[in-house]
Amino acid sequence: NLLLAAQNGQPVQVTGGMQVDPVFTVESVNPASGHIRFEGCVIVKGDVMAGMTVQASGDIEVGGVVEAATLEAGGNIVIKGGVIGGLGHHDSHFLRCGGTFNAGYASQAHIEAGDSIFIDDTAMQCELSAVNCVRIGGKKSGQLIGGHTQAMFSIAAKKIGSPQRVATRIEIGVNPVLHKDHQQIIKNREARETQLLEVSKLIDFAH
Repeated sequence: NLLLAAQNGQPVQVTGGMQVDPVFTVESVNPASGHIRFEGCVIVKGDVMAGMTVQASGDIEVGGVVEAATLEAGGNIVIKGGVIGGLGHHDSHFLRCGGTFNAGYASQAHIEAGDSIFIDDTAMQCELSAVNCVRIGGKKSGQLIGGHTQAMFSIAAKKIGSPQRVATRIEIGVNPVLHKDHQQIIKNREARETQLLEVSKLIDFAH
């Protein structure tokens, strides 16, 4: 017998047959669970360990802490705990979503949002990039310390910078997506110019 699903999702056995659940739920993401790639929404009840990847076409919700891992969501990302990345240690992991990013706190994390970034407590030494706005601080301290923060319309925090003179870079009025594309175009152009120069040298040498 062949059961053909009419939509993407997780197949779940129920009494008398099967159903397709558009939400994939897992206790935690670690080497035992493996990386997760799902067409739909992903709910992680616990933590996402360092080195792991979670990709979803919809939303991603994490009940615990995300270590130096990669999260990519077509929708929103909600992390009820916080993010502990590895920036400054040659870490290549990032958190990227097409919608809004929410977390309790963030440290040394690379975060990109197609809409806005909201961090309830502290953002320390992070790379934050949002098309609309970045807001640090809900009912908690709301400190933005170090790192680089970009947003098109506004960046708000209860306290920006540190008495220890930690460099804190702020950019407002720049669309991070367009800026990133522009930087890539410049990089590609420079690479092509270098190739043309090398070809010119070879032609001159041949003559």
